[in-house]
Amino acid sequence: MSVLIDLDDYLKEVQAFARLADSFVDKTSSMHLSDVVGDLTRHIDAAQPNFTWSTRAPVKFNPSTEYDGPGRTYAPTHFLVSFSCAFTRPAKKVAKGCTVWVVTNSAVHVEIHRAEERAFKMHFDYKNPNQWGPQMHFQVHEEDVLFPVPRIPTGAFLPTDCADLMLSELHTEEWKRHQHKSTSSADVSVLRDGQEFRTLSYLKDIAKKWEDKQFTRFNMLQRYTSSVVALPTSRNRPAKPGW
Repeated sequence: MSVLIDLDDYLKEVQAFARLADSFVDKTSSMHLSDVVGDLTRHIDAAQPNFTWSTRAPVKFNPSTEYDGPGRTYAPTHFLVSFSCAFTRPAKKVAKGCTVWVVTNSAVHVEIHRAEERAFKMHFDYKNPNQWGPQMHFQVHEEDVLFPVPRIPTGAFLPTDCADLMLSELHTEEWKRHQHKSTSSADVSVLRDGQEFRTLSYLKDIAKKWEDKQFTRFNMLQRYTSSVVALPTSRNRPAKPGW
């Protein structure tokens, strides 16, 4: 269930996203986004066997009024992202300079705010052994709905991917135009490749499990536990442990 990740490689995606999304982040949160990048960099440099990478404060994104369909507008609506990702590896016998850790659990929390209405809260989980549902799933905040279900399968579980998904939802046309700019191409490429390689590795794993003909496909997906051992790097090669 736990999966290896080369955090130095993923850091490039975090840096690319921070540059790409900078103009979409509320001015009051610009330092919070910088903290996200800086904190992961320091954790990697410290090479601790166990650490949690998390937001010091939620990152607030700019409001949008156009997110339902062409020509439709609503009251200004913005979202905030916070997360906590835990990583671990052996305390001893780790090769010098190794930047590979194990993702033990990850939770990305999103709040959507519109005018004076109650915030809509949700989260994206990389499930741990104490959870049911798909390995990567989306879920409405349990304390708001008083239910732990439904858990909706998603390919997004890392903070950058979840934030990209939300920008695509609330800033549909603006985010697309911004990515299409020639000045954005390098950062878009870094993010796109990381997302593509990760997604394909899980899709292949799911397809392999679907070879079992005893269950319906949706039943298998809802209880999907990953067999992916290592996430691919930017060169589309599985991360290799240095221990």
